[in-house]
Amino acid sequence: MNENIALWIIAICLVVQTAISVRNSIFTKKSLQKLENIRSKNPEHEAIGKIMANGKYDEALKMALNLRQKNPTDANSWYFAGLCYYNMKLWDKAEAELKEAQRMNPTWEEKYTGPYLRAIEEQKWK
Repeated sequence: MNENIALWIIAICLVVQTAISVRNSIFTKKSLQKLENIRSKNPEHEAIGKIMANGKYDEALKMALNLRQKNPTDANSWYFAGLCYYNMKLWDKAEAELKEAQRMNPTWEEKYTGPYLRAIEEQKWK
């Protein structure tokens, strides 16, 4: 009896973990698509977005941080860095980056930064 309960608990945990991974992936894709629609066609932003879409978060992070060094007021560089850290599960760094992007562009809270910040809060409580 106890073995069956343990197996069910493990199965439920695996389903929850898979659902969270899928949700994270959907957040990233939707946010990148929405951001693409509102920002100017900056070639550096496009390059970072494409690299992120391929799951190369280390490489995209380096590009975002380099872009920030050139232009610290580019909110997209903060946002991209936040998404990279988020997908790398570095919650504190992701939160800091996304909050700064949101501070620079408060209108991003509802559709872009807010969903990630709420998801980070959920991760911190686990």
